[in-house]
Formats: sequence, C-alpha cells, structure tokens
Amino acid sequence: MNVELRLFATFREVVGRKTVDREVPADATIETVLRDLESEYPDFEGAFVEDGAIPSQVNVLKNGRAVVHLEGLETPVEDGDAIAIFPPVAGG
Repeated sequence: MNVELRLFATFREVVGRKTVDREVPADATIETVLRDLESEYPDFEGAFVEDGAIPSQVNVLKNGRAVVHLEGLETPVEDGDAIAIFPPVAGG
C-alpha cells in the first residue's frame, strides 16, 4: 500500500521536503508509520511515540481527521491515505 506523509515546520526541515510517499504493509497502523519515520531519521527518535502514545503536543491527522479521535496509534492505514504530522507550535 502507498500513503503520503505530509510534514510541517521543523519536521519538514528534518526530512528536507514537505511530502513523502511511503510503501507500508497491508496491516499498517499509524504507529507503524510513525515508528518507521523515527527509525529512518535519527532526529525523530522518540518524537512521535512516547510511552505508548502520541505526545500531546504532536498532531497526527489521517485524511484530515485527528487520529486521537479515531483509534490513536492503532488507527489502521489504508492505501492512498494522507497522513499529516504537525510538530509542537509555540507563539503568542
């Protein structure tokens, strides 16, 4: 299956581009995708999965819906999905 990862702000800077097409296994979940990114890019180690959950300051969307409102890390990934990953944002 093929999914498109959309990375924003500092996450985009680490990868060097805003989108990444990725092949994932048929039984992939959001956790599978996030852990693969963490293992591929050392700067991401521990950024997406912490103590069995997505850190509260990181937002992950599957086709525009926050995965925390779906099945969290266990949200299934399907062929053609767009997965957006937003880093913590500070401002005032």
